[in-house]
Amino acid sequence: MKLIRKTVRFTGLVLIPVTILGAVFIYFYIRTISFSEADEYLTFEMQRIQRYYQINNDLPSDLYKINRIYSDSVYHSPIFSDTTVVDPINDEEIQFRELIFSVTSTSESDSIITIALRQALLGRSDVARGSIYIIFAVLAMFTISVLVVMNAVAGKIWQPFFSTLDALKNYKVQDSVPDFHQSDIDEFNLLNRTISKMLDQMSGDYQRTKEFNENAAHELQTQLALIRSAHEELLNTLPSGSEWIQEAGKAHAAASKLTHIQKSLLLLSKIANKEFDKSNKVVLSEIITSVLKDFDEVIELRKIHVVVNLDSSNVVMDEGLAIVLITNLIKNSVKHNKLDGMIHIELKNRKLSLINSGELYSGDPNELLHRFSSGGSDSMGLGLAIVKQICDLYGFDLKYTIDQESHEIGIDFSKSTSFT
Repeated sequence: MKLIRKTVRFTGLVLIPVTILGAVFIYFYIRTISFSEADEYLTFEMQRIQRYYQINNDLPSDLYKINRIYSDSVYHSPIFSDTTVVDPINDEEIQFRELIFSVTSTSESDSIITIALRQALLGRSDVARGSIYIIFAVLAMFTISVLVVMNAVAGKIWQPFFSTLDALKNYKVQDSVPDFHQSDIDEFNLLNRTISKMLDQMSGDYQRTKEFNENAAHELQTQLALIRSAHEELLNTLPSGSEWIQEAGKAHAAASKLTHIQKSLLLLSKIANKEFDKSNKVVLSEIITSVLKDFDEVIELRKIHVVVNLDSSNVVMDEGLAIVLITNLIKNSVKHNKLDGMIHIELKNRKLSLINSGELYSGDPNELLHRFSSGGSDSMGLGLAIVKQICDLYGFDLKYTIDQESHEIGIDFSKSTSFT
């Protein structure tokens, strides 16, 4: 949800109780004004009648304003009260404000008359309805004003923020830290300074880690090459019947395995740092066919039956990573297969499925996708870890399932926009 829409929605939620309280306030305010105006009018009429009666010893000619005259009651001070009268025409009750007072003539001391004056008030339903109309009219004008102002001003006010977002979207840790635009808003400048500081630290950490990995990989590769060379020379110089040939062979195999692990770890680091940014349209069927040929000798030696069903699906990704992905999948299927086993590879409807026979695994198959997890003692688990990291990089959906002695790895390329 966009920031402006979120702000409008939150404002609307806040205005709901404000609207209710406002309607109640307006209702009582109108009622108070209505009573005050009625009392003021009745007081004015009372004073006018009192003056007229004192002078003329008679009531004014506009007697229609006098609702009732009492001859047997005397009120020494005026009394305000509320009363209700039924309208005979509409047969409905009308609320009135009533003022009862007595007037005395100056010429005749015993000439006292008690009069009741009434002034119609606004009905409760009328006041309530008017309050609702007023509050909703004000609310509508306020909402329209807020929307117009926010849409007109928000773009300009929030422009530095959106510029920062655009710069962050296109930023890669390999790149230099972008220069954020200065703003006349302190909070945006503080945000830009904080982000710049974080990116500087991230970039420095990345460069140091990259240099360390490259230096370590170079030094390890050099030393491992020397170890392998020494082992090969030792194997060539030892007599054929020597008891040390087997031990030297084990050391040579361990050095070769360490070389492979070192290369795999370096590849994992590069994938995690997103150093592969050359994306092209890759034909998966061609890569699968090519990689299978590299394993022909091992497949034939282990008598593995291979069934291949491929369509012409393409995927947009780094070609080198595509080869690494397919190579590790097929290598895993061949390496952990049985003698006289099977491999079934299918690429169809934007999904790659690779099924192979293998040993029963009682644990969670997804654990095999993590680094240094394995189902046996002959694997360090890096092959599938590389597969998982590549899938995570491009957003491919990777699943590993085991049914008895059948292992299946499925990759759904349609989960990523890279698939075509």
